[in-house]
Amino acid sequence: RIHRLLEKYLADETSLSEAEWHPTAEDREHDLTAQEADELAAQLGNPVYDPHGDPIPTADGEIPLSKGVSLNEAESGAAVKVLHIEDEPPEVYSRIISTGIHPGIRMMILEKTSKGMICEVNGARKNFDTAAAQNITVIPLKNGDTAALPFKSLSSLKPGEAGRVISISKACRGQQRRRLMDLGVVPGSVISAEMKSVGGDPTAYYIRGALIALRKHQADYINIEKYSEE
Repeated sequence: RIHRLLEKYLADETSLSEAEWHPTAEDREHDLTAQEADELAAQLGNPVYDPHGDPIPTADGEIPLSKGVSLNEAESGAAVKVLHIEDEPPEVYSRIISTGIHPGIRMMILEKTSKGMICEVNGARKNFDTAAAQNITVIPLKNGDTAALPFKSLSSLKPGEAGRVISISKACRGQQRRRLMDLGVVPGSVISAEMKSVGGDPTAYYIRGALIALRKHQADYINIEKYSEE
């Protein structure tokens, strides 16, 4: 319980990278008392899952039921939502997070091969070897439901195109997430791509009456649906 609460705190309230959450929490978990853990849980809003998608036990020891299947078991052509990413062993976890996925992200399984899976993530093809796919838990999304399709990212817009914000990726945390929200990047906002810099990055976006430059890695965090005034 304490370990997973600490990971949640490190993910949401600090600038530590994903690879640092587990070892840092492991070093500190024995320093907190049960009362301090309860206070930390209250401060975080009593979260149910840690940033890897692992359930956080309550103070009484109750644990939410786990669900989903490994990415290896999902069918080719299916749209899936990532529920959990196993953070051990570190070398496999490192390969997984290098693809940019996180719990909550949606993917389309394009192909299953003898070496693993090929998926579409935010409009890009990503390869997951068998060991990595085994450590990713997903839930299939309903066929025919437009909400089941993987999101497009703001960075996919070309100058002159617009998108309506659906959400900000859970991978965007802490101060960076708050800054985007302060700029008006909230569900329902319509954002248009205006122009790209000479080098192609950053791109200027029109957001709630202001022209804001965002780097591609920032725009990748913003999930949208294509928008047209028509």
